[in-house]
Amino acid sequence: MNKIWAFGDSMTAPIGGDGPYTEWLGRQAKTYCELLAENYKMISKNKGQAGASCNQIFGNFLECHKEIKSGDIVVIGWSPIMRYRLAKKTKDNKYKWQQIWAAGWHGGVEAACLDGTSVTKEVAEHIILNRYEFSDFYSQEINDWISFIREWAELKGVRVVFWTWCEENFGGKHSINVDIPIKHRTDMSVESNGIVQDGHYGEVGHKELTDEIIEYLNK
Repeated sequence: MNKIWAFGDSMTAPIGGDGPYTEWLGRQAKTYCELLAENYKMISKNKGQAGASCNQIFGNFLECHKEIKSGDIVVIGWSPIMRYRLAKKTKDNKYKWQQIWAAGWHGGVEAACLDGTSVTKEVAEHIILNRYEFSDFYSQEINDWISFIREWAELKGVRVVFWTWCEENFGGKHSINVDIPIKHRTDMSVESNGIVQDGHYGEVGHKELTDEIIEYLNK
């Protein structure tokens, strides 16, 4: 059976746990990956990772690309351009990627995220300046990945869809070539009439995105 593969950040990752939204909804919510799988009668392979940078999202795709078969559908949702990743040493002397939300939700550097990276707060501030000043160049880097994935998908017999939830100037102005219109969809706060204060898509928002992806794939 073919699969729906989804790569992205928290706007793609499964909505799990016993959080306020799950409690309000009364069950586990479905993301666009699960909803697409139901529509196309495929298996859902949701590889979304909360807080993932575009570098990490592309890396996650590369880790899985050999498993993706002809007839599968790949959906990639890009993260804010200002996110990036740094190598980090763990307490047991192993290495991992640390995701850095460079702009911070309140405009400052998340200094705590730099622990174990051998990077100072001052260096992180310089990285922020660099990514803001050369946002078009960083966008082109992602567009190069998109071109590569499109060519790979055509050779592989795979359908691929690119989107981003990042509206203009959120997390750095970008010019990423996506297939789905960039706009805000129904979030958890709106869906729950303010009971759940969360700007992530709720199941309604994921259903809206699902319908847009299906419309694109049916062209």
